[in-house]
Amino acid sequence: MPRKRRSFSATFKSKVALDAIKGLKTVSEIAKLHQVHPTQVVLWKRQLLEGVEAVFDGPADRKDKAADEPQTAELYEQIGKLNMQLEWLKKKVAENGL
Repeated sequence: MPRKRRSFSATFKSKVALDAIKGLKTVSEIAKLHQVHPTQVVLWKRQLLEGVEAVFDGPADRKDKAADEPQTAELYEQIGKLNMQLEWLKKKVAENGL
């Protein structure tokens, strides 16, 4: 019977990653203490360090990122419509022999 994968909460991951960043214990000691694999500790530490910039983003930066998403979707929709219109026109031209 296969083993079920463990899932960890964001709170637990951040606690382990902060322990690793502090550097008071080795990665192996932290992994043993929290009963996770040392590779997982290193991964969570790296994710925390890469994502720490988002904590200090101002409200304007967050709005810009959120505003880009709908605009991108709208543009892709418009591209799809234009492609369909182009194909329809090509078909009509071929039928009429213009």
